[in-house]
Amino acid sequence: MFARLEQGLQREGDVSSAKQVQEILRQRGGVDIPIPRREAIEPARLFSMEDRKTLIKRGYDIYYLTSQTLKDITSRIKLVAPSAIPIPFQEQPTRNGEVAIDRLGITRYTNLTLPEQQHKIDELNNIPIFKQAQFVIGELVDYLALADLSQRIGRPISFGRTYEQSLKDSMYVRTQSYPWGKDGVGPVAFRFIDASLTLVDVKALDCSPALGVAPILIPTGQ
Repeated sequence: MFARLEQGLQREGDVSSAKQVQEILRQRGGVDIPIPRREAIEPARLFSMEDRKTLIKRGYDIYYLTSQTLKDITSRIKLVAPSAIPIPFQEQPTRNGEVAIDRLGITRYTNLTLPEQQHKIDELNNIPIFKQAQFVIGELVDYLALADLSQRIGRPISFGRTYEQSLKDSMYVRTQSYPWGKDGVGPVAFRFIDASLTLVDVKALDCSPALGVAPILIPTGQ
């Protein structure tokens, strides 16, 4: 499965994504995964060629997520949480397929509530830049996978950074995830510095300059 994907990306000239797939194969000792029957898995969504060209031109990196779980990824990245994360949440997978994020993971839309931040993202989606893609606030496991992949290919994303800030002033990035359920702490926000991802309850940060969003772009075509 990965070998075929790598060949396709190389043919399209997407060297960055091809290197990510090579790294996944290397982590598996060169052992590929056989392609299961189509009805047994959720189809992976890919960006159209037109949107792919626009993404690269605008400084976005494209990543291929492979349904890894939080438990899989935290074996490689330190996760600091206010309390133990329940096992069922640790076993929830990432999206399956491609996602994109601007190269620096720039955080924006601070001093706003979640509905206000979501409205800003809706406004982004109303700008006809991409034909078959949309911006979303991601799940925690998706951001963690992006942090892991970007680090392994030698181009780590500095989540929680604005254009003006240094890393030591890093803010928190909002997610849509509720690790402890909607009656408990959450949704959680995080920041990622020096290979360590720290979680915090957004209730203490809402509408503050220390909390923003780092929208990810997902394909919407079939």
